[in-house]
Amino acid sequence: MINYILLAACMVLVSSFTQILLKKSANEQSGGIRYFLNSKVILGYFLFFVVTFINSKIIYKNINLSTINIIESFGYIFVPLLSWLLLKEKLNRKMLLGIGFITLGIIIFVW
Repeated sequence: MINYILLAACMVLVSSFTQILLKKSANEQSGGIRYFLNSKVILGYFLFFVVTFINSKIIYKNINLSTINIIESFGYIFVPLLSWLLLKEKLNRKMLLGIGFITLGIIIFVW
């Protein structure tokens, strides 16, 4: 079961990275059909499709729903951290406090 949990965590990380990829593409301000048909958007939606496929065919069949909900909450941690690392966005106190509460909730659930 630990393998499925690690796979689920990786899928959350890929999904979070995909959100950053799509945001980066949106910030480039390309107009018309190029807005939808650039490499970042195509890769982003392809990755979302792969994550959805793996989740529905493998992960949801092998992990309890309560565990999946906890793993999915890592996305709320990954997205701000990836935004900070890749997009150079600032993390304010409210965001850090929220990340802290989410982490605390995960620790309490696991413990």
